[in-house]
Amino acid sequence: MCMEELETVSERKPRVVAIAQARMASTRLPGKVMMEVLGRPLVHYHMTRLARARLVDQAVLATTNKSGDDPLVGYCKDTGLAFFRGSEEDALERYVECAREFEADIIVRTTCDCPLIDPEIIDQAIALFVGQAERPDHFAPVGGAFPRGFDLEVVPRRSLETAHRDTQDPYDREHVTSYLYRHQKRFKVVKFGTANLTNDYRLCVDETADFELVSRIIADLHPSKPDFGWLDVIALLEAHPDWAHINRHVEQKPVAPAID
Repeated sequence: MCMEELETVSERKPRVVAIAQARMASTRLPGKVMMEVLGRPLVHYHMTRLARARLVDQAVLATTNKSGDDPLVGYCKDTGLAFFRGSEEDALERYVECAREFEADIIVRTTCDCPLIDPEIIDQAIALFVGQAERPDHFAPVGGAFPRGFDLEVVPRRSLETAHRDTQDPYDREHVTSYLYRHQKRFKVVKFGTANLTNDYRLCVDETADFELVSRIIADLHPSKPDFGWLDVIALLEAHPDWAHINRHVEQKPVAPAID
């Protein structure tokens, strides 16, 4: 972003765009984001909940140019969801190009395999990010502040532009923000929340067992309270302690440590 663009951004309210990545070619559970609960695909629940965040100006689904992702694009067209198509292998490039097209100043990064994402957490993160005296280069909940499945990151577009320019590491190109948190001497990386959860609930969808658990939660809460939040989910799981055992065996893929 050039100096003239930076001056223009400083004179107006930053445009916040939530960009949710999704593709059909999941290695562990292909097509998972289009699997249905109560007659609607998981992507519907994720994008609908993103749109409820009051501080998000626009929610966009970012998928790939591969023909296998045509069903996702078709769903977006049928339902009026904004979407962007880009590289499958280079997710960092996809995010940067999507952010440019939708004129994002601040990006909220999410993934559509988290259909329970809470708009209140998103608004809290954006408000905290904007309220920083010195804007961070990367802003995300501390691990354990919320159960896995409510994951999000807030990142200024300029940070992703820098990463896009400076790294060709395949890991960083795939994981979008990893270049930032792996070089914390160069970038200001800030965490919010407190790692005080006493449970290890897993509420994202990577395998069939994850889908079974999330399906039960949506089927129970959504009909009477479609805007349910993460505390409603915790209360439901505490009322049904056996449910958490459904996907207890599923392991999360490891994340590379910082390398500074």
